[in-house]
Amino acid sequence: MSSPSNLFINADQYLIREGDESTEVYILEEGTLGVFKVRNNQEVKIGTIFPGELVGEMSFFDGGPRCATIKALTNSKLIVIPSVKFEVYLSKQPKWFRNLLETLIDRIRKASGRTRPEV
Repeated sequence: MSSPSNLFINADQYLIREGDESTEVYILEEGTLGVFKVRNNQEVKIGTIFPGELVGEMSFFDGGPRCATIKALTNSKLIVIPSVKFEVYLSKQPKWFRNLLETLIDRIRKASGRTRPEV
């Protein structure tokens, strides 16, 4: 089983591309990341991620494709949590805990206009 590791990316380097498969979630330790969506064939910045925040959590939890592109605005250090490691942790939690996560993610996707992928 893999365990969390560190990832270093330079400014202007991509971490996630919209539509990619999700196999990891990240925690930003240092630096700043930008959240981008493609509109009219151009990347438009729609958000910023700061140290301590999760990156890529929605797709990680529900298995859907990445819904935005994440690019480093500054040199950044992240903790990488592989889905295998998280699934082992989640399997040890009560069933209601997974149901809670799934419900919250579903509500966030609906509120943001993104639907959950068909499984």
